Amino acid sequence: MEYSLKISPTKKFKARSPETWAKLNYDSQIIAIALTHRVEAIYSIDNGVHRLAKQVGIKPLSLIDLPLPLPVQMKLAEAETPTIDPAATPELEIENRAEETTGGAS
Repeated sequence: MEYSLKISPTKKFKARSPETWAKLNYDSQIIAIALTHRVEAIYSIDNGVHRLAKQVGIKPLSLIDLPLPLPVQMKLAEAETPTIDPAATPELEIENRAEETTGGAS
């Protein structure tokens, strides 16, 4: 209860046109939980959470404020390329293929 009073001790929230009462209630619950845990900052992309966080002295941060992770270069798997040695191919196999393509006529 004391955290809800800290968020808005005297004035009542007014729902703006895109915001519903349920959303305002949900945002205030998020801030009340943050106050309970004594956080210094809260990450959110919601402007309602940002507005309430500023009212109670919590630093609101967006996703853009997060540091980017260092890029990691993935190692490519080295695939062995099969090499065909023409000298190791039997001549009979080559002659059979030639006969099949020409229809048996030599």
